Amino acid sequence: MELNFRKAMRLVLEELNGDIYKLKLLYVATTVIAREFCKANTLKCGKCLLSNECAKRVESLRVV
Repeated sequence: MELNFRKAMRLVLEELNGDIYKLKLLYVATTVIAREFCKANTLKCGKCLLSNECAKRVESLRVV
């Protein structure tokens, strides 16, 4: 099942039921993951728990 950004955003918002606290936690978690694993010069896809769902990983595999 391929999701675009709008569909993914709608699914996340539905799941969170408008809970701003959960939304903030999700934001912090994705920011930490991006900062730790997704730096352009040092991608660490093999260690990231989101690597199977990540477009950046797919893009990096195309380049190699």
